[in-house]
Amino acid sequence: MEPGASGEDAGLLMSSGAGGRSDLSTLELAQKLAELATRTTLTEERLGDLRKLLETRKKKAKKYDVSSPTEVIALLLDRIASLERRNDRLADRNQMLESVYTQLRKV
Repeated sequence: MEPGASGEDAGLLMSSGAGGRSDLSTLELAQKLAELATRTTLTEERLGDLRKLLETRKKKAKKYDVSSPTEVIALLLDRIASLERRNDRLADRNQMLESVYTQLRKV
């Protein structure tokens, strides 16, 4: 993941407005999602999956009036950032384990 892409991106979206709710329009959030996607290591396939999930969430939000599409997008961005941080931690752990394994094989 590139240095600028982190939970800060999603945090900025969530922090504007009262009570942590975003005042950004759906269009602005979609643009932020596109910007975040270009700054991360997400594959095209994964971006397609996220777009499908976003559309499903939008439909459910409208159907059940659970939350606004704007809130759903902000939550998805937060989840993306969280998964990327987890992926980075797992990659670091994997690298450490490979290093230990290599050292043990030398002994």
